[in-house]
Amino acid sequence: MKKTHFFIFIFLLLACPRAYSQTDVKAQTILFGGYQKYKTFKNVKIDFAYKSENKEMNLDQQYTGSGYIQGLRQRISYPDFEVLTDGTNIWTHYKKNKNVSITTYNPNDGMLTPEEIFREDFLHSGLTYKYISDNANEAPAAGKQADIIEFIPKEGKRNYQKFRIWINKETSLMDKWVIWLKNGTVTSYTVSITPDVKLEPKFFDFDTSKLPKDTKVIDRRKK
Repeated sequence: MKKTHFFIFIFLLLACPRAYSQTDVKAQTILFGGYQKYKTFKNVKIDFAYKSENKEMNLDQQYTGSGYIQGLRQRISYPDFEVLTDGTNIWTHYKKNKNVSITTYNPNDGMLTPEEIFREDFLHSGLTYKYISDNANEAPAAGKQADIIEFIPKEGKRNYQKFRIWINKETSLMDKWVIWLKNGTVTSYTVSITPDVKLEPKFFDFDTSKLPKDTKVIDRRKK
């Protein structure tokens, strides 16, 4: 899973109401409730805490960040870089290294990308899901009660085995997700969602002409 694609999980199911199959009726009802809430928002701000562990690889990484989503347009800030997308292209700006990488979404690379997830038939064709539990002890923070839903990909080419999402019972929004990659890495995001924040008209635009002159722009899109 590319880190630049994590934030799409927040609305993985909330943006695709007609894609819900009858995999699990209880899970479907919970997810549709989240969609009903999400569709009233013009945009959202996401504050997140990231954690990734893999004992065999001696990996233990943690950090915090924030992101914004408005339709297919997204802007997310990590500790060492920023990512913007217009739904077709991705601009990754490494400020410390003074370079920008421009790439295109590839729906066939086994990753969960915006282009793939926002397809209307994504859930029906790509995943099975089921209700796991409403165990309050498994909620991401004390006092939060969440419904936990697990997803398993139908296609073996994906780089993850499964993932789970925690849907807050009070707000119907996501509090957390955890993904198990095939290489043994377990990655989690605990999130806080703020709807309808005030954004400037060009907030999601990436203008390379405003970069410092010594910034290197690498266009990796296929011609």
